[in-house]
Amino acid sequence: MPQGMLKALKQLSEKKHFIDISELIRGIARQHWQQEQGVKAELAKLREEIGSQIEEKSRGSVISEIKKLREEIKGAKDRE
Repeated sequence: MPQGMLKALKQLSEKKHFIDISELIRGIARQHWQQEQGVKAELAKLREEIGSQIEEKSRGSVISEIKKLREEIKGAKDRE
């Protein structure tokens, strides 16, 4: 590890009240991991919402198709 980086990490660990550099690095890694988990959770939620919206639209199109068929059948019966 470059000396400049080592010195900066030591100063940062003292400033943030960590015992040593390894604890600081673990803290940074934990923070990034938690942020990533939050993003993953948001993506999962968005995927679920999109899936349910697609299902609703699919159901809506099926329902509208059924209504059209029903009207066609009613129209055919009325013509007889």
